[in-house]
Amino acid sequence: SSGINAEWPLRPGITKQTTLTQLVVQYSVVLFARMNFFLLSLLLLVPLVRGDGYDKLLRFPKTPSLENYVLMRPDFSEARDAISVCTWAKITIDSGLPWFSYATTVSANTLLLKAKAHNILQTTSSSSRFHFDDNVLLKEEWYHLCFTWSPGVMDFYINSILVATSTSAPAGQMILGGTLVIGQEQDSQGGAFDINDLFGGDLYQINVFKKKLTGTEVGGMFFNGRCAEVERSLLYEIVLSWDDILESGEQHGEVAVEEAGCNKWGVVEEFSNLVVDYLNRRRS
Repeated sequence: SSGINAEWPLRPGITKQTTLTQLVVQYSVVLFARMNFFLLSLLLLVPLVRGDGYDKLLRFPKTPSLENYVLMRPDFSEARDAISVCTWAKITIDSGLPWFSYATTVSANTLLLKAKAHNILQTTSSSSRFHFDDNVLLKEEWYHLCFTWSPGVMDFYINSILVATSTSAPAGQMILGGTLVIGQEQDSQGGAFDINDLFGGDLYQINVFKKKLTGTEVGGMFFNGRCAEVERSLLYEIVLSWDDILESGEQHGEVAVEEAGCNKWGVVEEFSNLVVDYLNRRRS
């Protein structure tokens, strides 16, 4: 009893019994907080077990090779009137760095997105190219890249900054029935790659949306950070997701799936430590 009073002095109106109860309650809360790591982990267990792409990236080797690419035949029918394509990218080589090449029988450059030099779009109406040569990406650094288009207007953002825009972009609609290659530039549908024009580095969270994203929406993706998931309001706008690419894309050559450094368990542990620190400060 005296030991309790020495560490937890009685205040007016508080009895010894009340003080002991407070001690039990407060230490129980701290103990519960230390258990929240396991409780929150259970809440996140389902997405972790299902093997989604949250902590997975695609790594393209530094050594140039025409064999390194991912191939898909996506259905962009829902995105024929507007489209946006965003990704996180880290480059490791000097090249044209094509990271998204969508080719059709009409044009090998139906939609060509690069981390260097220019982007190209061909619709049912016409084609357009815009340049961003003055924007140099450093090696081994993560960048958020985002292309957006609706008839007559297309924009390209790097780290939420609008680096290229066109108010004379093609009208018409997206051309359907094409082949998507990630990591190489198609000079004809499904192939004709160029050893001097390929991607080397890491790609993470490529998502294709069926709308022209606003500058605010693009900025939200960047400022939320690389490991943030897509905002709930945009989930229903996705026509080709990162999970789709990892699960259905044909990986060729030495393209590898690696950890992205976005482990959910680490997020839970960090939150657990913050809660415990907060309760300790309140108790003191």
